[in-house]
Amino acid sequence: MNIRRATIFDADQIAQVHVHSRQAIYGGYLPNQFLDNLSQKKRSDEWRERLEQGIVVWIVENKETIFGFISTCPTRDVADDPNEVLEISAIYLLPKYWGKGFGTKLCRVVFDYAIQNKYKMITLWVLESNIQARNFYELLGFHTTGDIKIDHIGCEKLPVIKYKKNIYP
Repeated sequence: MNIRRATIFDADQIAQVHVHSRQAIYGGYLPNQFLDNLSQKKRSDEWRERLEQGIVVWIVENKETIFGFISTCPTRDVADDPNEVLEISAIYLLPKYWGKGFGTKLCRVVFDYAIQNKYKMITLWVLESNIQARNFYELLGFHTTGDIKIDHIGCEKLPVIKYKKNIYP
């Protein structure tokens, strides 16, 4: 197992993890037709573009096969200072790697990155009904902020809630 910063050459495998993980995670939350039609090609192009733009992504791999990733960016929330708040914009693992500690390891890499870059807080948004993810973040020391917004995923409008973790007081 190896964790490293992603490059544009990783975009195809990141997209594969993204699509397969979303299909597994959001089954029951989103229509099957939407999940079945997620395009790995489209995701690959999106991840290539994001990586070219400097979005920071770490991947976890085994024998050069990527099975998970986490991406970060300065906060996109207008109420927060992007110089002080880092946002976890995505974290996905292939389902067979769930519950084995890899998500925690990826998050710890982000915590170290936030400290090194003098961010004061890390935030993220999570589907309100995704109790498994919410429990995971709470175990890592994240707390809800009380902020709720509606996220448009496919044709669905779903509530997402904001979590934060203070890095520096």
